[in-house]
Amino acid sequence: MGDPNGENPLDETILTWEDVTKDLGTIAPGESVSFVTYFQVIGSGASATNRVEIVSALDEFGDNALVEAAADMVTLPIAGLTLSMDSTPPPGTEVEGGQRIEYTLLVTNTGGIDHSGLAVRGEIPANAAYVAGSAQPPVAIGGRAGGELLWAVDSLAQNGIFVARFSVEVLGDEFGGSVIATGQASSDQSPNPRTAQILHVALPTAIELLRFTAIPGEGGVTIEWVTGAEIDTWGFYLRRGKDNVFAHSQRLAGDLIPGVGANGGGAYQVVDSTTSHGG
Repeated sequence: MGDPNGENPLDETILTWEDVTKDLGTIAPGESVSFVTYFQVIGSGASATNRVEIVSALDEFGDNALVEAAADMVTLPIAGLTLSMDSTPPPGTEVEGGQRIEYTLLVTNTGGIDHSGLAVRGEIPANAAYVAGSAQPPVAIGGRAGGELLWAVDSLAQNGIFVARFSVEVLGDEFGGSVIATGQASSDQSPNPRTAQILHVALPTAIELLRFTAIPGEGGVTIEWVTGAEIDTWGFYLRRGKDNVFAHSQRLAGDLIPGVGANGGGAYQVVDSTTSHGG
């Protein structure tokens, strides 16, 4: 924005050179005049250049003629900062309770000056739990509800980048919903935070599980489970893994095990003959 009268208007007009032309009147020999113009930098880049021209209505002979009497320009560096987020699994995909999501925050100095006091924040989704020790570079968690990770960086040079990562584990949710992670980046030179978000769709846990056991035997492992309620449940698939991380497990071969608890709960028993005790 610009105003040749020295007042910074509140409208959103984008002014060009012609918009800020000001008649300075008659300037006597040895006299000087000044005026103030405000400009708003729009878009990205490393610098912005303004050119100032002084045009006289009289030439050096006193005749009426528009003559460029003087010109000058000033180039100012622009403070540019961008933030992007990515994740594994990719943004927008479906996730289940117990599944892990790894987030990556990428901050880039796209401007013409160094940034100081860079602050990068990663907010833990409300329906997920932070995986302890997953933040890289290492930081402590704390702050807001749900938790917040804060990386403090002393400086970020021109064309420099800063990368931060952290992981969460999706909490079980009877009704499903969205898992939304938010990232922010700001600095002394760019105090207005740059914000990015990533959304995953959490699949609902549509049963109430009362008991789940795995009993090894001669013919394999007998798997039993009992439900107290089943909500629109077509059936079950079984997965097997060496830890409690969903992404590390594999689905057992076989057809869907039909649900029997449409009007309440049900009891189930399956023998996994592809493994044995300790397998």
